[in-house]
Amino acid sequence: MQYKGNEKEYHRQYYLRNKDKLLKRAKEWGDQHVEEKREKERQRYLRKRKKIIEKTTEYYFKNKKKVRVYRMLHRKRKVSEMKSKLNEVFGSSCAICNSTKHLCLHEKYGIHHTCDIYSAPKYYLEHPNNFIRVCYVCHKAIHYFAKLTVEELQRFLELIKILRGRNDG
Repeated sequence: MQYKGNEKEYHRQYYLRNKDKLLKRAKEWGDQHVEEKREKERQRYLRKRKKIIEKTTEYYFKNKKKVRVYRMLHRKRKVSEMKSKLNEVFGSSCAICNSTKHLCLHEKYGIHHTCDIYSAPKYYLEHPNNFIRVCYVCHKAIHYFAKLTVEELQRFLELIKILRGRNDG
């Protein structure tokens, strides 16, 4: 044995020679023992929980300003990402008046929804055919005229487009 006296080097060389086999075996074991691994992680967390909470609390109180700024930036980034995804799927202007301000989504089939992008962005993106992008004013008008028939609503929308065209020209 050429690694006599240097056990670390022997194990390193063994790992390098059999890396693929060892990784495959580890993955198979992990796949077969998912619950066991999860329970070990849970137990490890519970043992260290008090220490973790103390450290995070201590860090928070020492760096309140930094943490608040980070959270604010994180929220802004998330909102920005969600807005860009919604713009890709639904467009960046109102389907009725082409306004780009105060946009929200109107569910075509009358199911209750909200304009807030925090509320259900995943649902919006999973069901894009159920929604139409409208501005706040048109959204209010749609709900105001919700009792109209489809034909009456289409005539109303055409009238808005005509009036919009007169104001632009």
